[in-house]
Amino acid sequence: MGGNNQIQQEMQMREQILTGHPPEFAVAHYALFLIGARLYDEASRLLDAAGEVGPFEISPDEVWSYRNNIQPPRAMLLGAKGQLQERPYHIGFLGTVATSSALTGDFGQAESYLNRQREVDNDGILAHFSEAVIGFLSGKVSLGNEAYQDIMSREGDFGFNKGALSFMLGDVETGIKLWRNLTAIQKRRLFNVTHAAEKYFPDSVLEDPRYQAMLEEVGLGISWQRQLMEGIMATESVTGVGLSENSRQAYESNTFLSRNNLWTTEQWSDLSSRKLAILQH
Repeated sequence: MGGNNQIQQEMQMREQILTGHPPEFAVAHYALFLIGARLYDEASRLLDAAGEVGPFEISPDEVWSYRNNIQPPRAMLLGAKGQLQERPYHIGFLGTVATSSALTGDFGQAESYLNRQREVDNDGILAHFSEAVIGFLSGKVSLGNEAYQDIMSREGDFGFNKGALSFMLGDVETGIKLWRNLTAIQKRRLFNVTHAAEKYFPDSVLEDPRYQAMLEEVGLGISWQRQLMEGIMATESVTGVGLSENSRQAYESNTFLSRNNLWTTEQWSDLSSRKLAILQH
């Protein structure tokens, strides 16, 4: 984990795809890179191209979870509930149901699934994140209050979660400080989970030059996004997946894409209204 190099991995997987006969896990994992770089449309189509993968390469569960993690809240909620019918103690799906329930306004169900997640989360990292999200969305956690102090004072490898909560509440400086000092394992979470956490951040944070500069500094900003865009263009003849119109416009204008373009305008508007109401409260 400490020697993980995201840029090198992308280059290696791109080369595997360009051979014309890549292992299926490489195509699926390249889609995961695209999701982390907020290229959701391209990721969804690449997952379709990946098809089935062997059990010793990457499990079908993982391919499914990659796709589910970029769905709108209600679709994500239903999908994760379906998976829990087969794996009732799956720590990730429990957290997805908990946070998605909160996002749809069902806080009773959110707390119930959070408690189930706590029971199986040995290190507490995922449950801590779910608790922060639910606390934010319910309005129970606000800057400086007792609930906020409780979450922020917990001992453990919670730097990513604490930074994310700070950004949710509009505290850009604290969030940046925490994310600049993540452990190696939490830096891995930064690449894989930031895109999902950002839907809870107010637009003022996403558009803040300090936030954009911090993403670039840690290797998750516009340079990384453009590298993945170039990867899609380079591999299109093999995968059949090209840049969406939105991505192509962003590439040509050198602008950063941050919103999930698989969501409708109405879904984004509803979420933005809820976040604004929480912060004003």
